[in-house]
Amino acid sequence: MLVASALAPLVAPADPYALDPNRRLLPPAWLDGGRWDYPLGTDHVGRDILSRVIYGSRISTVVGLSAVAISVTLGVTLGLLAGFYGGGAERVILFFADVQIAFPFYLLAISIIAAVGSGFGTIIVVFGVAGWVIYARVVRGTVLSLKERDFVDAARALGGGHGRVLLRHIEYERCGGIMFALAEDRLALIRTAYAGYRRHGVPVEWHDAAGLQACEPAFRADGILGGVFCPLNGQLNPLMLCRALAEGARRHKTAFVLGTSVEGIEVGGGRVRAVRTSAGDIPCEYVVNAAGAWAADVARMVGLVIPVSPGRGQILITEPVPRFINRIVMGASPSARQTRRGNVIIGSVLEYAGYDKNVTLDTVSAFTRGVLDRFPGVRGLNVIRSWAGLRPMTPDHRPIIQMMEAPRGLCLATGHSHRGICWGAGTGQAVADLVTGRPPRLPLEAFRLERFETAKTMEAH
Repeated sequence: MLVASALAPLVAPADPYALDPNRRLLPPAWLDGGRWDYPLGTDHVGRDILSRVIYGSRISTVVGLSAVAISVTLGVTLGLLAGFYGGGAERVILFFADVQIAFPFYLLAISIIAAVGSGFGTIIVVFGVAGWVIYARVVRGTVLSLKERDFVDAARALGGGHGRVLLRHIEYERCGGIMFALAEDRLALIRTAYAGYRRHGVPVEWHDAAGLQACEPAFRADGILGGVFCPLNGQLNPLMLCRALAEGARRHKTAFVLGTSVEGIEVGGGRVRAVRTSAGDIPCEYVVNAAGAWAADVARMVGLVIPVSPGRGQILITEPVPRFINRIVMGASPSARQTRRGNVIIGSVLEYAGYDKNVTLDTVSAFTRGVLDRFPGVRGLNVIRSWAGLRPMTPDHRPIIQMMEAPRGLCLATGHSHRGICWGAGTGQAVADLVTGRPPRLPLEAFRLERFETAKTMEAH
């Protein structure tokens, strides 16, 4: 039919507007009295019905395609705006969608025709405006499910996004944070840290339970002995930070070899010579073991034993909602924090389960109940994603940062436990100093591997 409508002047057997009263009301050709030069017969004034159907399909096709184009354009645009931006824009768009659904189509058509007049264009507009809602709702739902996915975060961090302001930022927010204690020994540690911060000019405030509750009203402070508030604490999107750091490294001519596994480290003459990978050997003068939870496996490639083991953490993320948690709350695990986008991140606990990165229902259910006790506002939120990751844990939860003497050229930078983001920048500076031979800008004695041997010796005595 589309082909016939497009080629109507060529395929129509007669002029659709030609009148012939002598041939009015002829039946179709296969009936008695019909004629094959009028295959579908004629109408009451003798016009060829087949020709009129072919030419009429051109109008129907234009109206249908134009109306769908209007509906799709309007619906997709409004659905994208509602799903991506949310907030007031989403409420307004959904309000008009609900109004139109409740509005009878014929009444809508009559209203538009009465306002702008009848005509071919008006019909297209009526059908186009009437159909946008279904497209908007489908697109909004899809955007809501996709906009929190990792590949979207990565695209933003690599320069994508809806405006220049999103091209390079990592969603950093200085929102302030509180650290609380439920036991006397923990309270004593926080007091010591508080005194140290004050000596170095860090703006920290000491509060009792009521004061901490005032700092973060969404947090229930029952049973808390006290704690501190620091306005300098903040949060960021770790994935976007990682992508931004990678982008910066690429600008400085760093080459990333993706999808490649390390199979060994070649040592000769007492120092590292090359890294053996699934893609071939990479000659090198230095090797930095920053393999995270797999750092112990890499260290064993040169006969070195380091006390780093994988610690599993599990996380839940909810749908975005208006901001109600404004501070970072620390002091017990699990906890909850809310991102700039409105998602609430719930977690995490520490489990020693080897390299298993599966999310377990029992653990998630248990720590969710604990979070609800402290953050009652989380109750009723829809969870849209869950995941588990591995942290490189050391016995004292401090990292190992050291240039080894045997083999020479091997630098350890691992074991950051729960503080990878916090200590990442400082670790990068320290490794740069060690590799280039500069005096470290940070004192590294507390992060040497030998401290674990010393601890064992003291325990033995």
